[in-house]
Amino acid sequence: MEAKMKVVPFTLALIKPDTAASQEKVEAILEKTQNAGLEIYQRKTRVLDKEDVINLYAKLKGEDFFQELLDYMMSGPVQILLLTMNEGDPIETWRNLIGPREPSEAKLKAPESLRAVYGTSVVKNELHGSLTSYQAAREIDIFDFPTPLREPDFEFDKYKLSLETIQKFLFPPHLEHPDVSGRLDVLALYGPIVNYHSVDQNCFCLKCSRSARQKIKGLQVSISKQRTKEGNRRLVNEQEIIDIWEELCEDCKLHCENYSHLTGGNGAQHLMTDIEIKNLIDEFNRNELEEMLRKIKGTAAKTIMLTIDFKYPKELYYTATQVTSLLGSLEKDYYGRMDFYEVQKVIMNDRKIRMNFWLSKIIGKPVESMPTLFEDPESGRSLPLTISEVKKIPPKSSTRYDKSIADAPKLGSNAEKVALLKRLHRDAFQIAEGKALNSVSTANNVRLLRDYAPGRHGLWDNYVASKHPGANTHIYKRKL
Repeated sequence: MEAKMKVVPFTLALIKPDTAASQEKVEAILEKTQNAGLEIYQRKTRVLDKEDVINLYAKLKGEDFFQELLDYMMSGPVQILLLTMNEGDPIETWRNLIGPREPSEAKLKAPESLRAVYGTSVVKNELHGSLTSYQAAREIDIFDFPTPLREPDFEFDKYKLSLETIQKFLFPPHLEHPDVSGRLDVLALYGPIVNYHSVDQNCFCLKCSRSARQKIKGLQVSISKQRTKEGNRRLVNEQEIIDIWEELCEDCKLHCENYSHLTGGNGAQHLMTDIEIKNLIDEFNRNELEEMLRKIKGTAAKTIMLTIDFKYPKELYYTATQVTSLLGSLEKDYYGRMDFYEVQKVIMNDRKIRMNFWLSKIIGKPVESMPTLFEDPESGRSLPLTISEVKKIPPKSSTRYDKSIADAPKLGSNAEKVALLKRLHRDAFQIAEGKALNSVSTANNVRLLRDYAPGRHGLWDNYVASKHPGANTHIYKRKL
């Protein structure tokens, strides 16, 4: 999807030891760097080791001055800069700023360049810069710099929805028990929904709406009316929106923060009310149920329809967690927004499952026997999330064992002693001397603790172990 983090063009720059030792010179270079439009993405100060220098200047290994360069670059701290630009080529900009490699040449051809000002020789030209983007990528690895990334520019698109926006529509604060499944279907069938608010759509109280309209009227230069496919729309910049927001009352601010809307009407300027949304839900549920019933019951469908409440059954009301489970796997852009058409596809697949389950309740048949059983092609699920994700309550007795006397609720005094020993020894065993393994007392103890049913508590050596096993000690598996 769009709006992913983007790699920013970058270059690696070094200020060499003699110049880096002067704070005044470093500050002057950094000022010129920023004036040229370069941004310091990251910065390090450290003494280079031999490996750093060899990796950095690998192409100069055959030069006569390489050893001198190696010694000089390790002689003191250097400034290492990762430079980027919002617009333009940082490699070319930095190379133009520092000038030719030979300071003598730089003084002739580019007297204002940094090498012309601070350099004294080819070794001590005092600045370094990557020649190509490939070299820059290799050099940032030498110094453990990350690849620079930039947030993508935010572009409003009503066909991109965040999960937060969807949850606001499904669970509006003023509704104690919203018809979540119905509102999900409305979103898919009549959406998308919008998370913006306007003075033209009665989002605010009378006082705030009047104040905002007056403020908008006063913005003669920055505001215009643009004719679009969606009708007339006022255009304001970000700062003007902030100014209007700051003058809203607390109730209107809460409305903006907690509601998203389904729009309709001419130019999508009408906000659908709760009653209108309910009528939409009842209408498309009635039509679809009648069509499904007709396939199964024929002419009897009309009679059955007279007895049906078209509000979704309570067991099909999704929770916020289940909505997140339903939509959470969809791909999102950098700003956490999902493509509306992908959201629509998932909801409509889930609607088929819910409608099939609802119909099974109406005609009194299990879902598995329905002739129109639908299985979601993505998840393989054929039951609503409210049914398929029900958490099973663990039984009071342990699920690791079959029921036995140890689990009986009422026991006589003798049986209670046996049951207690059985409970204690389910996950334990008796330690016995080697010579006592086959004694009557040990055998009776084991006989007391185990059941004769195979697999109930295992064989007798699960409960008896030798205290001091020797090389010739054996514990035999026997059935008593």
